[in-house]
Amino acid sequence: MRISSVPILLGFLLSACSSDNGTNPVQVDRRQIGEVDNPAEAAAPESLRVAFIAGRGQRRDIYLRDHGGAASVTLTQESLNYSMLSWSPDGTQLVYVLDQSEDRIFTLEADGARLERLVTQEPGSYFFPAWSPDGQFLAYNQILTGEDGTGFNYEVFVVSAAGGDPERLTENPALDLDPQWSPDGASLAFASDRDGDFEVYVINIRSKQTLQLTRNEAGDAGPQWSPDGEEIAYTSFGDGGSDIFVVDRDGGVPQRIDLELPGKWTLRWSPDGSRLAVMAGQGDRPDQGDTEIYLVDRQGGRQENITLNPARDANPQWSPQGQSLFFMSDRDGDTDLYRYDLQSKTTTNVSDNGDEVSEYSIAPF
Repeated sequence: MRISSVPILLGFLLSACSSDNGTNPVQVDRRQIGEVDNPAEAAAPESLRVAFIAGRGQRRDIYLRDHGGAASVTLTQESLNYSMLSWSPDGTQLVYVLDQSEDRIFTLEADGARLERLVTQEPGSYFFPAWSPDGQFLAYNQILTGEDGTGFNYEVFVVSAAGGDPERLTENPALDLDPQWSPDGASLAFASDRDGDFEVYVINIRSKQTLQLTRNEAGDAGPQWSPDGEEIAYTSFGDGGSDIFVVDRDGGVPQRIDLELPGKWTLRWSPDGSRLAVMAGQGDRPDQGDTEIYLVDRQGGRQENITLNPARDANPQWSPQGQSLFFMSDRDGDTDLYRYDLQSKTTTNVSDNGDEVSEYSIAPF
């Protein structure tokens, strides 16, 4: 990938981080999609909690809303520049990045106590905090500069969720981006340009042994583990647009997921691993023109546009039981958070509070 494409890739990753990082445990439904015409019909109604960041400019707050509740509850004491929000696997805490000239990573109790805990002690530039499946650790990116203050690279670190000394997992003059935990907590997938182009890699947490999964001239990024941990889906960027591929966790020949649109960006696995939710559009970049949310079968074939609206519909995220899909949209003017019910095929505004929603995360239960 040419160096001029790096800002586009970083923009894609930053726009995608408002969705859940994929590490929250889900109730995996082992039924094949063909056994039930609509899997949501056989499941009990979901009880959902949604956390989201909303505000204007750099003055934002973190809100909590029980789906069906009358109003959102404000969890933050002060309107500041919060970002990169994600629930802990046990549903008791939220992690976020706070930017006050320099960044720090915090966790916030979500039970109303509003207790904030500083995870990273040193100010710096932090991105993409991701919970380990057991909730004990956080992986994240930190930007490091040379001793003379020039140049920079992104490295991957792991730190206890309670704070402490971080462990550096990657160490090279490259951009190692967007760490994603494997469901068993043993590895992290990430994108890196250490080979010249952006490719997808997997690193073992204990041994730090690194495996390169993709090798091509396109830019590969945004890795997402399948719920069973056997595959990784990712976006591949070329000069003519982008495509979605799936590759085995141990490598092999990647399989292209058929979706005939020029641009395919943010993607998320369904809880049972049978489908992918994909943000797609006619432009070459995720910030260009109308974008829609598609459901695509993992094995190819059936695909469905669930948004069908001349607006920017972005950042899909599945509910824990797979009965609903959440996404952000500017269809009503401001950017709000919406819920699409897969059974009734109806869409509801979840966040309508007069502010712009920038990010959100669905509680694991």
